[in-house]
This record gives sequence, structure tokens and C-alpha cells, in this order.
Amino acid sequence: MGNSASNQRGAVLIVALIMLLLLTIIGLAGMQDSNLQESMAGNMRDRNIAFQVAEAGLRAGENELRKATITAPVAAPVTRPGDPCFWWSCGSGTVFNWAASPAVTATLNYGVPNPQYVIELLPALPAATTGNSAKFGEDTLSRVYRVTSRAGGGTGDSVVVLQSTFKR
Repeated sequence: MGNSASNQRGAVLIVALIMLLLLTIIGLAGMQDSNLQESMAGNMRDRNIAFQVAEAGLRAGENELRKATITAPVAAPVTRPGDPCFWWSCGSGTVFNWAASPAVTATLNYGVPNPQYVIELLPALPAATTGNSAKFGEDTLSRVYRVTSRAGGGTGDSVVVLQSTFKR
């Protein structure tokens, strides 16, 4: 017979080892994918916590404006309110100093760092011109404020800054 024991060279063993190697590579890729998804879910949770705490800080600033007498410091309008790099460092340029006045830290006790907020008094609304709906000139009775709130998440790696405009 042509298939004697002396002619066999162990081809089945080599094929089985290659199959085990492929299964190991697939298993490692699955583990890496699971780790990546867990990291992404954790980052999303951290950002969501930061967003909710920043929103609570925004509401604390607005509640300060609802009081009969404002006790928190009120600042003049900042020079770059819409520039995110002004509110936290994301490049070069001047950054707002959250450690100094007029920044206020709201005490919320959520188990994460408390949010900070800044209240700015914006200029009075301009007098009406032709075509505008305001017919009575400059609104000097009510004041418009901008509240900016900043908060970090549970790990401090994510930072959220929110702004709202409040008419009083």
C-alpha cells in the first residue's frame, strides 16, 4: 500500500496548529474590541456627567439672577464669549481664570467636582431702528445677563462649558 505509517509526515498536526493560531488571533481581536467599547462607554458616561453638572451650575447661576438682590459677583462682558478656547485651554491665547472672581463655585454635592459659573451683565438692548419690532427705543428697565457654567466629569478628563442668556 502507498499509505504506510512511514510515509506520513504530520500534516494534520500542522493544520491543527494553524487553526489554533487563527482562533487565538480572532479571540485577541475580540478582546481588544471589547476593551475599546468599554473605554468609549466610560468616556461617554464621563462627558454626560460633566454636561449634567454644568447644566446644574447654569441653573444655579440663573437662580442667583432670580433673587431680588444679586449676591454673586457680576462681571462686564468678556472679550471672546463664543470662543471655546477662552473658557478652557485648548491652544494658545488668553484663557479665563476660573480660580478668581467673578467665577463662583456652586455647591451641589453630586459626588463629582462642583461646577463653576460666571454672570456677565450685557449692554442694554439698542434703540429700535426702522424695520425693528421694538418701537419704544432702548430697553433700560430690564437687564440681560449671560451665565457661563463649566464642569468636569467624574474623572476630570472631560470638561463641558454651557452658556445661557437671562433677561431680568
